[in-house]
Amino acid sequence: MRALAILSIVAIGLTILCGLWMKWGPGPKDANFHALLSFGTLLLCLVTIILFMARK
Repeated sequence: MRALAILSIVAIGLTILCGLWMKWGPGPKDANFHALLSFGTLLLCLVTIILFMARK
């Protein structure tokens, strides 16, 4: 459970860095990767929250 939580936090950080890269870097050409990363991070965080709530 702890590893999944750490992975979620790392994924959130990578998503934020990718968004900043899109803003100040090459821009729209990385949009598909950022969208996929954001969607994957959202799903990972939701699964982590659901598993944490089910464990209590």
